[in-house]
Amino acid sequence: MDQMVADGFILLGGPLEDDREVLHIVDAPSEQTVRERLATDNWTRNGMLETVSVDRWTVLLDGRKI
Repeated sequence: MDQMVADGFILLGGPLEDDREVLHIVDAPSEQTVRERLATDNWTRNGMLETVSVDRWTVLLDGRKI
């Protein structure tokens, strides 16, 4: 996961309120790219992370100070 952040693939990520699910905001051209990249990570390979869904998101507002 840390390398995916360092590479700019994962932009934001963390557990949702119930702490059972995690949301990752990624920069990728397609769902296939997301699934393939996550499949290479140790968290996916050892069963700690399962990709449940991949949804396209259009960001219209961004209040982060970058």
